[in-house]
Amino acid sequence: MKKLFTQTDMCILCGALLLLAAALLLFRAPAREKANTVNIYVDNALYASIPLGEARTIEIVRGDQRNVVAADAAGVWMAEANCPDHTCVEQGKITPENERLRALGNRIICLPNRVTVELVWTP
Repeated sequence: MKKLFTQTDMCILCGALLLLAAALLLFRAPAREKANTVNIYVDNALYASIPLGEARTIEIVRGDQRNVVAADAAGVWMAEANCPDHTCVEQGKITPENERLRALGNRIICLPNRVTVELVWTP
């Protein structure tokens, strides 16, 4: 009867598993504090900074470009925008709990209007 795995196969398999475990330990994201501040940037310049949890609506108007950023106790979202595709509005709410699961992480970006909303941790 032929063996399913030879000794060489087992060594290669164990080596591959050790490399995988080392890669997971080295490249996993470091733990960090939960976000506590919302920063809003227009043309890469800080436009407003508010504490997360403060219920607010901030309207950004530049010429014919308009964005409305809303925040509440749970998170922040782009409530309105007059950009052509409304992708920023469709990105939904950023919360400290979901920022690692989102495609853009802790940001909402409106490329046509050059507005970025970001959750950050500040000491």
